[in-house]
Amino acid sequence: MKKTVLLMIVVAGLATGCGADPVGPDVRGMTLPDARTALAEAGVEASAHAEDAAFGILVEENFVVCEIEAINERMVRLEVAKRGC
Repeated sequence: MKKTVLLMIVVAGLATGCGADPVGPDVRGMTLPDARTALAEAGVEASAHAEDAAFGILVEENFVVCEIEAINERMVRLEVAKRGC
């Protein structure tokens, strides 16, 4: 019984997480403002985060999108960098 339940959980996790289509257009390599515009046109909200920005994202035009992570079907988290990926 335990093995069956465990197998069902693993299969469900693989079906929902692995190989899922990204949410919205692929905006990697775009400047942050251009990426936000493209995502907004597709009906997707974006949250941007930068590890290399000591004071946060002050001038969005200076940041490029490196990675995209889907949070749900209508929101993504963008990892951005000031000096390229």
